[in-house]
Amino acid sequence: MVERAAFAHLEGERDASAFKSYQAALEAAQDGYHRSVEPLYEDVEAWVAYSLALGARTGTAALLSEKGLTLGDLARLERHWRQRMEQDPAIAEQAKQAKETVVGKPLPDIVIGPREAPSTGGSTPPPGDEPADRGAASPTSTSRRSAPRC
Repeated sequence: MVERAAFAHLEGERDASAFKSYQAALEAAQDGYHRSVEPLYEDVEAWVAYSLALGARTGTAALLSEKGLTLGDLARLERHWRQRMEQDPAIAEQAKQAKETVVGKPLPDIVIGPREAPSTGGSTPPPGDEPADRGAASPTSTSRRSAPRC
């Protein structure tokens, strides 16, 4: 009975370790398909506006598609800003203040750059890096889109 409980505990640790390894590999694969999304990688206020708009809508895929973004773009942006805010408390404070200043304003226009070729030699984007809607702009096209209000 005790051995069984100990084994279950070890199995849980192994599963957590496997998940962490999987998560790191997924992030590395997603990062291999990076493309610039201006101004969302540089402007904390623009990122907060999009983040709030995506969180407030039930149609996240529709907004992403409307803007020519993919779930992979969203994952990369979220990781980018989470790391920046963890590393720089001033940026975290700016993001907190931006939550109050962006409400009711139109979302900023975005410009999507071409997708970088992955260094791993893969040519097919991973799931989540394809347009959310087949009617959306090509993932490698440069697009300028105006945005709805937050």
